[in-house]
Amino acid sequence: MNSSITELSRRSIITGAPVYDPGIQPLVNTNGVWQVNRHKEAATVLADHRSFSGEYPFLQEGDIFTDQLIINDPLQHTLLRSLTGKAFSTQLIYHLETMVRRECHAVLAPLMRHGEMEFVSEFAQVLPFQVISRLLGIPARNNVQLSAWVQAVTCGYSSGIAQSAQIIQQLHLFFIELIQERWEHPQEDFITRLLFAEAEGERFSTQDVIAICFFLFFESYGNIKNSFINVLQIITAIPGLQAHLAAQPSDISQAIAEALRLSPASPDILRIAVKDILISGTPIQKGQPLHIDAAAVNRDSAVFTEPHTFNMTRTNHCQVLASGAYLHQSIEAPLTTIVLNAAFETLLIHAAIFSIQYNHPEKIFISFQHRSV
Repeated sequence: MNSSITELSRRSIITGAPVYDPGIQPLVNTNGVWQVNRHKEAATVLADHRSFSGEYPFLQEGDIFTDQLIINDPLQHTLLRSLTGKAFSTQLIYHLETMVRRECHAVLAPLMRHGEMEFVSEFAQVLPFQVISRLLGIPARNNVQLSAWVQAVTCGYSSGIAQSAQIIQQLHLFFIELIQERWEHPQEDFITRLLFAEAEGERFSTQDVIAICFFLFFESYGNIKNSFINVLQIITAIPGLQAHLAAQPSDISQAIAEALRLSPASPDILRIAVKDILISGTPIQKGQPLHIDAAAVNRDSAVFTEPHTFNMTRTNHCQVLASGAYLHQSIEAPLTTIVLNAAFETLLIHAAIFSIQYNHPEKIFISFQHRSV
């Protein structure tokens, strides 16, 4: 976002009303965007799915990215939400926590013995991919190729999906074959749970399951990676915090929640008005896009006391706004919590102290004194 967005955000925060910026084109065939940066108005937009849609009109029907539930309105997917809840059960979460801690130790042990690591490429990218692969039941023999595909599509996404079309098709075929295998030979993995989850006599279609797999690899993966980086930067910037968390690991989850309030992994949330409507007295026309700046919203002084101050003892982290999409709420949020808690518990409990070294513009090296892993 450029400086004009920052100034408009300030105006929106001060007045409470959305502020229109005609110079930004967030979607194809749209001109301008409404900035919504106060918590009250943002919460209203995210909760009112009948008035503000997450379905973006420029996407083509049948496109695998269009079919992701992340961009679809929850009211249209009551059955799918019920099925997802059955698949992502409490029992699965328990087993997931055990698996994540095991994977975290496996990734960190050799790096911590070395005493230094490049945090992004050696950890923040590696652990989320391995966890998602294990969750879905991806055969280990496919991990190298799948990782290459995911990285290629992720890096090429900003240049347009068309450039990654061949890889998308390969991924689509890969998941079709894996799903067919799971139908014939069920396993104790999330894909199998999705396939056999049933509600009101209905089940997920193959396309539904593929869309969830794509969501995990192309949405959750990036958000977990960014969450790692943002939390690391805040924890290392606050004097004494590492030592406190190492001594009081029960505070780690609260520290992570507060760090992500201040620096959300995915700060930009977009919605489309599906009808003419007023927000705090400001008329919004049907079809106009609204941009919610989560970083600004989650520093609203009307909701968060001393909003720019790190305070992990806050009791209202439940009011921190995220994407509002159902898959984020039902799968990505608990998955992110489990992965980040396990990772930072391992780092903080087993490392006496670690520090960031910014000696490369695109890399984050951390060095640490370690106890044991």
